Amino acid sequence: MANLSRKVIITCAVTGSIHTPSMSPHLPVTPEEIADAAVGAAEAGAAIIHLHARNPENGIPDQSVEAYTGIPPVIKQRTGAVLNITTGGSTLMTTEERLGPALHHKPEVASLNMGSMNFGLYPMLNRFSEFKHDWEEDYLRTSDDRVFKNTFKDIEMILTRCADNGTRFEIECYDIGHLYTCKHFVDRGLIKGPVFIQSVFGILGGIGQHPEGVLHMKRTADRLFGDNYRWSVLGAGAKQMQIAAQSVMLGGNVRVGLEDSLWLGRGTLAQSNAAQVSFAKKMIEDLGMEVATPDEAREILELKGGMMSTSDSLLVDRAGGVLRLTINRPEKRNAIDDAAILAMTAAFDEASRDPGIRAIVLTGTGDKAFCSGADLGGGVFSFDYSEPVSNYANLLRAARRATVPVIGRINGFCLAGGMGLLAVCDMAVAAPTAKFGLPEVKVGLFPMQVAALLQSMIPARTFAEMCYTGEMLTAQEALDCNLVNYVAEDLDAKTDRLVERVVSKSPSAIRRGKYALNATSGMTFEQSIAFLESQIGLMPQTEDAKEGLQAFAEKRAPKWTGK
Repeated sequence: MANLSRKVIITCAVTGSIHTPSMSPHLPVTPEEIADAAVGAAEAGAAIIHLHARNPENGIPDQSVEAYTGIPPVIKQRTGAVLNITTGGSTLMTTEERLGPALHHKPEVASLNMGSMNFGLYPMLNRFSEFKHDWEEDYLRTSDDRVFKNTFKDIEMILTRCADNGTRFEIECYDIGHLYTCKHFVDRGLIKGPVFIQSVFGILGGIGQHPEGVLHMKRTADRLFGDNYRWSVLGAGAKQMQIAAQSVMLGGNVRVGLEDSLWLGRGTLAQSNAAQVSFAKKMIEDLGMEVATPDEAREILELKGGMMSTSDSLLVDRAGGVLRLTINRPEKRNAIDDAAILAMTAAFDEASRDPGIRAIVLTGTGDKAFCSGADLGGGVFSFDYSEPVSNYANLLRAARRATVPVIGRINGFCLAGGMGLLAVCDMAVAAPTAKFGLPEVKVGLFPMQVAALLQSMIPARTFAEMCYTGEMLTAQEALDCNLVNYVAEDLDAKTDRLVERVVSKSPSAIRRGKYALNATSGMTFEQSIAFLESQIGLMPQTEDAKEGLQAFAEKRAPKWTGK
C-alpha cells in the first residue's frame, strides 16, 4: 500500500495560477518574491517546492522559460529542497507552452495532470469584486467556458519528452478516473514506480472535499497500484488543513501553499507560505509523525537527486548548495577504478553547469583512506593505449575546470593518484592520522600525471624526495609544505565550517575569481596583469556586486543571487 513510514513529506506550492494578486497581498508575484517564499517554506519544513511563475508587472500566470529566470537557481543556492516545476501552467496555455520550463530546468519532479476537465474559478467572484489588474476579473469569469486540456496524447507527449531528464512526475489526480488514466500509463511503461500521486480535492470540476471522497481516492489507489505508489493530498481552499490531517492519519503526505489556499484558519489570510508549512509541520508532529527532510523525500520517492552517480564506487550527495563526492571502496582503501573515475568526471562536469552548486567536498568512505590511488589489482584499472588521453587525466581536467571551490576532506591515506585528487582541491582539511605519499617507484612506476599538478605546490626538494623515495609525509608535514590548510581532530566540524565560510560569500564573485586564477596560473606577470585588469572592470556589473555594495552601505547582510 502507500508509504506508511513515520516520515511525512510536505510539499509547498508557493504561488500557482488559481489566485490573482488582488486576493491577497501575501501572494508572491515577482521572481524575487517567489524565490524568497520558496526559501522560507523550505526553512519552515517543506521538502518539496512546487513552482509556477508570473508576470512580475501584473501577476498573470506566465509559463515562459524567461519568467522562471532567477527562481530555481536561487532556491537551489539557498536550500536543499526538491524542486517541482509545473507542466499544468494555466488553462490559457498550450501544452507546449506549459512544458517549456520543465524541459529547460530538468527538475527532480514535475507535475502532470491526468485528464482534461472543467476548472471553475468563477465562483470566487462572489467573494472578490475589486481588482488591481484588468486581466483578473475576466480570467475568473470566463473560466466557466474553458476546459483544462490534458488528453491522452498530451500526457504521452509530456512523459516522452521528459523521459531522458530523470524527472519523476507528481501525478495530479482531480477525480477517480484520473487514477485509472495513471494506471494506463503505468501499464504502458511510460510512468515508472513508485508513482507519486497527488490527490486534489475541492476544485470545481473535480472531486469534492468530503472525507468519504478522500477515502475513496485512497482505496482506489491502493487497489490499482499496491505498494508501487506514494500518496499525497492537497485540499483547495478553507479545508486545506483538515484534508491534510486526514492524509497523515491514512499514512499519506501533504501539500500546502498559497497556490492551493490563501487561508490559515477560517477568515484569516496566511501571512506567508512558510506559515502554512509551519502549521502543517506542527499538525504532523502532534499526530505522532515526523516531517521528512529533502533528502529523505528523495529516498522515499526514489528521485534522481540534484546529481546522479552512475557507479557504486562513488557516493553523490547534495544538500543545499554543497555537493559531496565520496569514493566508496573502503575494502580497497578507496583505490579508484574506472567506474569511480568516470563517475567523478561526470559529477564535476555536471556541477560546473549547475548554478545551484556552491561548493564541492571530495572525500573517501571510512576513516582509513581518502584515496590510495588507482586499483592496480585484477585488471580493474587499465590504460587504453589507443586513446591519446587517459580517463584519470580527464578527471583531473574536469576537477580543475570546476567553477566552484573544491574542498578535500582528507580522512586517511592519500597516496599516488589520491595525491592528484588532493592537488585539484582548492582547499583541504586533514585528519591528524592522514598520510601523504607518492609510492609509485616502489612498484616500478612514477607519478607522471600527478607531477603536473604537484610540482608547483610542494617545495622542489620535498617533492623530489617524495617521488624518488616513495616515503610518506605526516599530516603535520603536509600542513608545513602547504598541501593542506588545516589538520583537525574533529575533521567533519572543521570541514563543515570551511564550507560554510565559502558558501556564505558571493557565488558570482567566486566563480569569476576562480576562472581568473585558473586562467592566469601559467602566465607571466605582464600577461597576468593585463588579463586581470580587463576582468576587474566587469565585476561591478554583476547583480551580486551591486547587492554587496548596497548591503555594505546599509549595514545588512547581502542576499546573493549568484548573478
